Amino acid sequence: MNIKKLDDRYFELSDPDGFVSFNLPGYISLVVGPLHQLFRNTRNLECTHLSSVYQTIGRVMQDAECYTEGVTNKEKFLKSINNELILKKHNLKPEDQTILKDFILKSNHAPPTIVQQLYMKGYGKVVDDLDFSDPMPELEKTCEIFWQFVRNLKHAT
Repeated sequence: MNIKKLDDRYFELSDPDGFVSFNLPGYISLVVGPLHQLFRNTRNLECTHLSSVYQTIGRVMQDAECYTEGVTNKEKFLKSINNELILKKHNLKPEDQTILKDFILKSNHAPPTIVQQLYMKGYGKVVDDLDFSDPMPELEKTCEIFWQFVRNLKHAT
């Protein structure tokens, strides 16, 4: 990644092409091609302090604002509803498993919507123990690019 510092609040990126901006109060903006991402910057950190805050990709992901709803992984959902511990803990009967299986196989919604629907169907206590969300590829990509930016910032020209 090549970084060109235009001023203290705006950086051009190449490989990938885009920019990072500190011009929006409370946020750091990243735009790379069609992807965009906002990172919370409530302390209005300047670029020189980023490496002390963002030491891991996980920390970067915590402050990401876009693409955070995740994607539904139906296979993980199906494994969860067949997990013996969950079955016993929530006293799920075969009929419940069938209802949940049919529900997830017909659903095309993101995890937050699925959680709401499960609460409305009376499975609110079960939903907290179900693992069925994966990060969106756009979230992973934008966070990786921003983390590269943070690690390479000291080499900005």
